[in-house]
Amino acid sequence: MGLWDTAPSFNNPPSFNDLESVQKYLKDNINKIARSLQEIDFVINGNMDSRNTREIGGYNVDLTELKSKNGTVGISSFNDPDPSVDDVRFWAGNVDKNAAPWKVTEAGKMYATGAFISSSSGYPRIEMDPVNNIFIVRYDADNYATLSAAFGGAPAITFVSPFNTTVITADSTTASISTDENLFLSSGSGDIKFSVDPSKSIKFDDFYTIYSTFDGTSLGAILQSLSDRITALGG
Repeated sequence: MGLWDTAPSFNNPPSFNDLESVQKYLKDNINKIARSLQEIDFVINGNMDSRNTREIGGYNVDLTELKSKNGTVGISSFNDPDPSVDDVRFWAGNVDKNAAPWKVTEAGKMYATGAFISSSSGYPRIEMDPVNNIFIVRYDADNYATLSAAFGGAPAITFVSPFNTTVITADSTTASISTDENLFLSSGSGDIKFSVDPSKSIKFDDFYTIYSTFDGTSLGAILQSLSDRITALGG
């Protein structure tokens, strides 16, 4: 007799003048007792199933689910009648396992609204922040990178350190890189090429902001010197 079954009941015996009824009565009751003894033996020997268990460690048990008393955490063996449905097997965060912010389906797919993955020391770590809708990769508390759907829905990558913030964004018309401090583009063994459509242009604020790393002279100063020389020659 499992707890999820009907407990055995014993009716009053029939009249002993009716031998056939007495035999049937004894047979039914012997079967009920034998079944109960089998299940008692099953439990005594350390076995359990969902028919003879109501609770394990504060988790409620029924025929298809093991879940917390408030229903927000659990394990399920329920199979949807529709074989195309990928049934939820583990969940946390909602009494409706299909709407839970964290769940794993029978196919092994995990759905998580937020996550925190770190090394044993706490850093580096990866965070999926459901409040601010960003992914964060942290080297430590003050040095990290974020990926967010910002600037009108276009992705933005932000690099943050104590004294510098660099942001890379792109939308349907413009891609940009902005930084609070120095920005270096370098190639160890190849060229750096700027290429635009012939109808477009490469723009600088002015030539005096373009400097040679060889002698520190600006392109604007060089062009001005050439202009002065041409003027001096009467040009």
